[in-house]
Amino acid sequence: MHRPFIHIAYLGLAVIAGGLLLKSHSPAFVPWMPDGLRTPMLAFEFLETEEEVTKFFGVPDTNVMAGVASPLDMANYIDFGFMIIYTGMLFGFARMCHQRKPSRRFLFLMALAVFIFLADLVETIALLNITAGLAGQDFGGALILLKIFTWLKWGGLALYFLVLSRYFFQGNAFAKGVGVAAFLPAILGISAFFHRSALNEFFGLSITIMFLLIIIYSFTFREAVDRSKA
Repeated sequence: MHRPFIHIAYLGLAVIAGGLLLKSHSPAFVPWMPDGLRTPMLAFEFLETEEEVTKFFGVPDTNVMAGVASPLDMANYIDFGFMIIYTGMLFGFARMCHQRKPSRRFLFLMALAVFIFLADLVETIALLNITAGLAGQDFGGALILLKIFTWLKWGGLALYFLVLSRYFFQGNAFAKGVGVAAFLPAILGISAFFHRSALNEFFGLSITIMFLLIIIYSFTFREAVDRSKA
């Protein structure tokens, strides 16, 4: 039996490790977060106004600002590497699907993975520019970019899994379950877009669950080797 996605599974382990590393750099204390949000890094990404930014970082208390900004900056520097790993996993999975069953759908997903990487790159730079501009209250432009590219990144991830769902429905019971789960990020993402709340947390969680399900699928999927092509 052949496991065509095993290299994606190993890359997925790096994604898990990177995610845990990012989580370890969450601030111990944040003065304020939007209603329903409990994860500082996620809350930072979904801040909408300059007033929210100042409340989130405790401006003008420099000690509080440093205590919140320093770990978030470190997490964002780590994210430059993390975004390469997780979008590489998405690209690689779509590429392997295309190699097995060529389709323009998978070519679209490969391009979408690159788009997600670029959106995450701009978002991360915007996050760093916001913390750099805290002291002088000079982060308005970065905040505008953040609001745009945060949703381009998260929306791109939801779209990726939604389009990929059709592939999983062609598989066994577990694969079909993954296909059903792939609808959740889109549903929760649309809801969170119109009503920022705990829905954003559930949206982020649904994305994490999809990565885990794809990693499990990549480890467990097996197919018979076609000896006639050997």
